[in-house]
Amino acid sequence: MKKYFSLATVFAILFVFVACNKNADVSTDTPTIKKSPNNALILTPNTFDFVGEWHNEGLDYVFDNVIKNNANITYNNVNNASIEYISKVNEYTKLTEEEIKKLQSEENKKLIAEILKQQILSADFLKKHAVLTPNQEQFIIELSKFVNDNEMSLDNTLKGIIAIEKDAIEKFGEDEIIDVLCLSSIAKHSLRYWTSKENQKKWRDVVIVLGDLDDDEPLLVNWRNVAIADILGFGVGFPSGVTVGMVAGGLAAGVYTAGAAAGIGAVLGGFVGGTVTGLTKAIAASAAALIAEWIADALGF
Repeated sequence: MKKYFSLATVFAILFVFVACNKNADVSTDTPTIKKSPNNALILTPNTFDFVGEWHNEGLDYVFDNVIKNNANITYNNVNNASIEYISKVNEYTKLTEEEIKKLQSEENKKLIAEILKQQILSADFLKKHAVLTPNQEQFIIELSKFVNDNEMSLDNTLKGIIAIEKDAIEKFGEDEIIDVLCLSSIAKHSLRYWTSKENQKKWRDVVIVLGDLDDDEPLLVNWRNVAIADILGFGVGFPSGVTVGMVAGGLAAGVYTAGAAAGIGAVLGGFVGGTVTGLTKAIAASAAALIAEWIADALGF
């Protein structure tokens, strides 16, 4: 059954366990660690892995429920599937009715269309839509050096992102760090997803049919551009103002045994809607970006 977390529940959460990342390409020898004063929240480059993992699960949900068996894909059904995953399928995230209406609005559709036109990750673009501190702006500039480099291997890209995460954990204020670690989690997991040969093939095979293309017709897709749509989609919903103390305080109020993802996810969802609305926009933006790469008019933008 779907679990919803009220603010009262948020303050009844304690248990935090930061799992080691099982992927060798993003392993760290001795990761930077910063603990909240009450030790309820431990920050490492892996603390917010669940944000990126939920994002990738959302992409698979959109694929299975819209892309795979649909001969007439529109932006609305891609967007609605993204909303459905966040609000009904993932038991640790939720959206209010007001948030759902905003995500289904023409204004949001125009914003996604604007995102699809971007070819690079740009701090200047995000500054138009999100409140960034100077440190956060510089973090995005550094992140863009790795995300925008088409010649860099995935392994080196992920290692570079982890390096700037470590630096941010050491230097950023408690009102800045949560946001950028969530953003970089989207970046790492999106890049893994869209550079996976298996994922590329399954999306490509379906869109070949939708676009009435020959099986052997070359489909030249810049997979990093699709990941960039993900990152920008999340970034425009940047949940500015979430502090380490706010999250740690919610966690330290009681005992919760479902693990880090459930605990921290519930706190983020309870305090600020931007995290989950950003996730929804990221899923919809990258799915739309990939379809638009092949079928220019398919989404009705």
